[in-house]
Amino acid sequence: MGKIVKVSGPLVVASGLSEANMADVVRVGEQHLIGEILTMSGDSAAIQVYEETSGLGPGAEVVTTGSPLSVELGPGLIENIYDGIQRPLEVIRRKTGGNFLPRGEEVPALDREKKWDFTAVAKAGDHLIGGDVLGTVQVRVRILPDERDAEECLSDVWIRTWNSIPPEKPRVLGAFLARIARNLALDKLSYNGAGKRASALTEAFEELEPCLVGADDTQKSVEASEFSIWLQAFLRAQTKENRVFFVRRYWYGESVSEIAAACGCSAEKVKSSLFRTRNRLREAMLKEDIAI
Repeated sequence: MGKIVKVSGPLVVASGLSEANMADVVRVGEQHLIGEILTMSGDSAAIQVYEETSGLGPGAEVVTTGSPLSVELGPGLIENIYDGIQRPLEVIRRKTGGNFLPRGEEVPALDREKKWDFTAVAKAGDHLIGGDVLGTVQVRVRILPDERDAEECLSDVWIRTWNSIPPEKPRVLGAFLARIARNLALDKLSYNGAGKRASALTEAFEELEPCLVGADDTQKSVEASEFSIWLQAFLRAQTKENRVFFVRRYWYGESVSEIAAACGCSAEKVKSSLFRTRNRLREAMLKEDIAI
């Protein structure tokens, strides 16, 4: 176990880690923040902490896990949404009851309680190497909600397989087909989502039209960069909640229902907030003779 001697933003320097190795994952401070050793010099280590380091100071404990940063693979992986260090965000949200990720929260990447039906492929005495399949688990994940899209995707699987074999020589045909089907389904889902997102943005911009007053002789036209600075100042003057609603709606193009679900409030509250913020924006633009 080591001790912190210096903290500079996400970079932490600790001593007393003679048994640690470069690239080891460490737990830092009382909250057990996740970090990774970047360099070693004697028993001193430079550590990149992947969470907010406010409150850390010299003397706080650093414990090495003895293992490098890695991901856990297994059934259930594609059902979850993770952050960059494989913390399951939806599981943490349910556990903590909030939309913000607490520091030092430790949750298994994969559900330890869920049972899966396993069908062995390898037999006792088989000689196996890395990449060989031990067995299969039936994972039913409906990627495409539309039945017609799913049927189209299935047809494309056979075409893609016909064009791939040869030169591909899959060792396990079922796994090879599943990978093709999944990739095609994800591509289709991304394509559909792009169209819906464009439609959602169009709807959002229509809501903003009353704010976009045209320039005339008594109004001055503002360059886009200048307006961006002005708009940022306007949003900073709003409450955090109103600002979040506004940005998610008119920057990211999220629907009212998506914003309500993400922020844990009713759709009516989001609509009311957006309506009042748009009115304040229009009044502020008229007051300062801003036209775009």
